[in-house]
Amino acid sequence: MADKCAFIILSHNSGSYLLKCLESVLSVNAVEPYIYIADNGSDDDSVEVIEDLSSRASGRVCLIKNGKNLGTTVPRNELAKRAVSDHPDLSYICVLDSDTVINDEAVEGLRKALDNDPEIAIASPRMFNGENIEQMSVKHFPTVRGKMMKAMPFPGMEEKGRARESYDFFPARDLRPDILPPVSTDDSVYIADYAISACWFMRADVFLKYGYLDEKIFYAPEDVDFCHTVFEKGGKTALVSGVSIYHLTQRISKKKLFSRMNFLHIKGLLRYWRKH
Repeated sequence: MADKCAFIILSHNSGSYLLKCLESVLSVNAVEPYIYIADNGSDDDSVEVIEDLSSRASGRVCLIKNGKNLGTTVPRNELAKRAVSDHPDLSYICVLDSDTVINDEAVEGLRKALDNDPEIAIASPRMFNGENIEQMSVKHFPTVRGKMMKAMPFPGMEEKGRARESYDFFPARDLRPDILPPVSTDDSVYIADYAISACWFMRADVFLKYGYLDEKIFYAPEDVDFCHTVFEKGGKTALVSGVSIYHLTQRISKKKLFSRMNFLHIKGLLRYWRKH
């Protein structure tokens, strides 16, 4: 029997993405997959999609319905605690965005990276959108100066700000374009400051060892904050170069310049900088 893995997923008006994501999880054979998903007050068909799949998934799907949007940290913590309680023999936790499509090779590669280096707390794959354009799945910790440069409405300034966050192994130069999603022929494991939380593969005891997500951060940068905490406690965050998934990037904070989500993002950044 394969090791058990709980896939922690949040849904907020994600109905158009959910089915592909959930079906890809249940198709994984490298681990025994269980889906723990919280719906954050969706007003589309997200809950119906989840419930329909759950009825066909033989007890593999646990749904928590939140009456409103509780952000990313509170429901993820709740789902992780529920998964560990339900499965005392749980081996892995994978935090996954609802707009991702995962695959068996990626899970196997991420698990192998953890097994080969006990200091790696978080393993992340390369990520590509639906047009096979690579996303920076790992980055340098953000600075005030870098964030301000990205926000400036001047030609080239935003690009310079992004360059301050990026590593020199982005973009990949050795991808197999005939493989979907693209796979790098470089199977190195690169240590990075933080990985975006669209896909975190971790051991089941990760939150007990490093602490849970900071619930005073509503939305972003909960991923930066957690990875920084891991770093301060001697753990590592890694990019596994030879595996990849699709991340269709259902962006929330980018849709409107002046929005509640962008305000909460700035508030979260200020808390992160005060802490670290």
